[in-house]
Parts: sequence; C-alpha cells; structure tokens
Amino acid sequence: MWVPKLPGKSWVSSIVVSEKDLEAKFPGGRKVIRYRKAKLERFSPTVTKDGLVSRLTTYKDLDCTEVTGVKEWYKNRSDGLEERYFNKLENSTAEHFKPGRAFALLCKLSAERTT
Repeated sequence: MWVPKLPGKSWVSSIVVSEKDLEAKFPGGRKVIRYRKAKLERFSPTVTKDGLVSRLTTYKDLDCTEVTGVKEWYKNRSDGLEERYFNKLENSTAEHFKPGRAFALLCKLSAERTT
C-alpha cells in the first residue's frame, strides 16, 4: 500500500491508495470515451491478457451503428505487436511490430479477397 507523505501537518486526512487500485488506472479497469463518430476505450494493463491498452472504433454515421475501422494499441506482447488496424470497409488488416522481431518483420498487411 502506498501512502504519500507530505511535509508538516495537514488539515486533510492522509490518502491511502492500494496497489490494486493504482495498477487499475481506471475504475473497473476500463474507460470509454465517446466522440462524434468514434469511441475510445482505454484498458488497464492488468485487465487484458493480450496486452491491449487502447482501442479506437470509428463509425460511418452519427448513430454509431456501422463500423468503418478499429485501431488497437498493445504493450508488452511477446510477439512484439504494437498496433493493429482493421479496415472494415476494405476487409483489410494492418499490423505494426516493434523492431527486433524475427525476420525483421515491422509491418504485415492482409486483405480478404472477394470474387
């Protein structure tokens, strides 16, 4: 448990923050912010097992019913994945990796073929 120490006496009682609450960053481990035609989700590192820290979902309309793209940011993954973007309109995916990955792979693009 971490308790900040202030010099001298204070008229306010001391603040006590548990380690679990400090690691969580957000109440419940997740924070959702809605924007015009977009939604930003932020996660605590301890909540998601795959290292997901942020997800930005963009929509085609103001009612947020049709998804156009999803961008995800990761940290501390064993495969080195830092960023992934799903383009729902073109059915494509782009993945960006940090330097040092096997075969020097930095970016991987894939698209689903439609016939």
